[in-house]
Amino acid sequence: GCTPSFDNYILELFNEFRNLTFLLQRDLDLTYINDGRKQTLVEAKRAGIEIQEMLDRYNIPYVECQVSGEKTLEVLLEQVLNVLEVQE
Repeated sequence: GCTPSFDNYILELFNEFRNLTFLLQRDLDLTYINDGRKQTLVEAKRAGIEIQEMLDRYNIPYVECQVSGEKTLEVLLEQVLNVLEVQE
């Protein structure tokens, strides 16, 4: 984070909304394509770890979801609909 007061401010803003956070788990069987990406596979994995640590540090609930190629969108949509049904 930046400063504790800035982090708290951002977290306060985040918590004003009804959020659903997904942590996408990389499918190790899929080939990582560097074209159009800013990070190498190693850097992307490191960023994923840092994101999960941040979510845990700030007690932000998240749903872990396995990336499954073209089916990823379908899986995420199903998760969103399940959460909306539970919360209604």
